[in-house]
Amino acid sequence: HPDDYEIFINPVVTGGSPHHSVDWEYCLSFPNTRCAIRRPLAIKVSYIDELGNIIDQELQEFHARVFLQQLDHLNGQTLQHWGINKGKS
Repeated sequence: HPDDYEIFINPVVTGGSPHHSVDWEYCLSFPNTRCAIRRPLAIKVSYIDELGNIIDQELQEFHARVFLQQLDHLNGQTLQHWGINKGKS
């Protein structure tokens, strides 16, 4: 359903929390692999929504982590960039 998705056009991280956490991340491009990645607990982002509005928003914890992982993909970075740790996922 369309309401289950958020659209971020030209996303930019404009700030971040000084506090970080390390957590396991997975990617469907690399089945059965994972990587421990350090990310900020909160980030400030700016983007354009599907209606053309400029949005400034703070994302926290899981939402920030998912946003940053997808932004990595847009910038050509995958788990291979971070160093894959093979293990049960």
